[in-house]
Amino acid sequence: MTQLLLLPLLQQLGQQSRWQLWLTPQQKLSREWVQSSGLPLSKVMQISQLSPANTLESMVRSLRTGNYSVVIGWLSEELSIEEHERLVAAAEEGHAMGFIMRPVRKYQSARQTTFWAKKFTQTCIINRV
Repeated sequence: MTQLLLLPLLQQLGQQSRWQLWLTPQQKLSREWVQSSGLPLSKVMQISQLSPANTLESMVRSLRTGNYSVVIGWLSEELSIEEHERLVAAAEEGHAMGFIMRPVRKYQSARQTTFWAKKFTQTCIINRV
C-alpha cells in the first residue's frame, strides 16, 4: 500500500533539482530497484546503519538545509510531540517533505492516527506494510 502512495510522489519529486535522502537502519537500496521504480539514480542518496537517535537528528538537519526534496527515515518508536514539531519546523524551513517509515502496529488506534495526520503539514508518518 505504501508503495502505491509514496512511489508516484517520489517520482514526481525526482524531477526537481534537489536530492532525495533515504536514512535506513540496515539494508542498502538496490540500484536496480531505484531504477526500475522510476527514481533518478543520480539524485538518490542513502545513509545506512544509523541508530534511531541519529536518524531523527539527521532528518531534522537534512530537512532544514533545503538540499533535499524529500527525506525518508525509518524509526520503529513513537516520536514525542516535541520531536514531531522539530521535524515539521525543519521541513517548512527547507521547503521539503519528510516521511517516517515504521512497522505497522496491530493496536494503533484510529484516534492517534488522526491526531498525527492533522498535526503534520510537511512531515508525515506512513506505516510500512
